[in-house]
Amino acid sequence: MVGWSLQQIVFDFSIVKSDARQSYSNPTARMTELDALRGIAALVVFNSHYFGALAPSFVNLLRFTPVFCLMNGGAAVMLFFVLSGFVLTVKPLQRGEASAVVAPTILRWPRLAGPVVASAALYIIAARLGALPDASWLDRVGSAFPRGVLWGRNLDAGQFWSVLKEATFGTFIYGAAHHNIVLWTMAWELRGSVQSFILAACLLSKLRSTAKFVLFFAITIMSFMIWHGSHWLVGFPIGVAAAYFHLHSQRNLRISLPIAGLILTIASIVMTWDVGQPNRLWRWATCFDWDVRFYVWALTESFAALSIISTAIYCNQIRDLLKIAPAQFLGVFSFPLYLTHLLSILSFGAWICLRYRPNGIGTFGVLLLYLPTLFTSLAISIPVMIFDRWWLRRIGDVSRRLSRPKDLRVKQLNQ
Repeated sequence: MVGWSLQQIVFDFSIVKSDARQSYSNPTARMTELDALRGIAALVVFNSHYFGALAPSFVNLLRFTPVFCLMNGGAAVMLFFVLSGFVLTVKPLQRGEASAVVAPTILRWPRLAGPVVASAALYIIAARLGALPDASWLDRVGSAFPRGVLWGRNLDAGQFWSVLKEATFGTFIYGAAHHNIVLWTMAWELRGSVQSFILAACLLSKLRSTAKFVLFFAITIMSFMIWHGSHWLVGFPIGVAAAYFHLHSQRNLRISLPIAGLILTIASIVMTWDVGQPNRLWRWATCFDWDVRFYVWALTESFAALSIISTAIYCNQIRDLLKIAPAQFLGVFSFPLYLTHLLSILSFGAWICLRYRPNGIGTFGVLLLYLPTLFTSLAISIPVMIFDRWWLRRIGDVSRRLSRPKDLRVKQLNQ
């Protein structure tokens, strides 16, 4: 099964170049460059948890440099959300029918829940096999031992029914993330997806243009008022608006490489803003109270994410770079890696630290351990990746059946 899946991945890579040529002539063609961006965002989240767990002092040192954008997990999550708003709605907007969002809205929860449940199964197996640390580890390590890799002692991932309940419903309804702390984003991903489909239906309505945009803005504001902490929803309407703009105004826009480089430089500086611990560049935001500060941060990071997405779509050189095999490979693993990367940090990383450096491994040791831990994360995520691809095809089949015109479905049932 693994061999077949890897062959399928290789086959997918072989058609990337032809897809690249079709992306402008056919705006509904899959934008594989955005898959690569999603993979890069997942890698940034991995960096955030890896270095935050093993070398927090190293993270603080880089906080004052543009390199910090490569380990700012919050900014990467905003990139995820803007990408979702764009990718989820670009095809329905191209079809031009409000009914095109019905099937994706209905199927969004099962599409997300399938891989989440698969990753939960891996956590359960790891906990039952004793791969995660327990409370007794605290008595066996020195004060300099990186406490972050002992998060796993609090995960209780061996509690089968509790883990399963969290993965299927808890994380999507309540934002529960006790057993796998990265799942807190799933509630916002589901809410933002539904918000995006509603906004797309609004843009596809037969209202006049002014009325459409007033309704678009009203729905966006209303969604912020409904949920506490809804600054995480800011990126979705920006992604939807970008998809509409792409299809109706700037589909043939081109950005030169020097301009793209300038845009990426500015975006990388913006994405160094850690709202919890702002560096000197962002001290001005502390004059706002927390609620306002989070919205300002989310809006700023969303536009930085949109800038990155724009270079990926409209700059030929950046787009071609994101379509090479390594970038596409990372894109295939983006969701599985996001769901399972903590497992490798809290098991493989923790065991290596305990075995060789119980009194602390130092910055050099952390850097030396980085690639083995990343490769372990990719290896652990392979079962979830295989399931995710299979599950996505099943969801796609159901979506196509639900999206067929009513008269065609009736005709087929009568045959």
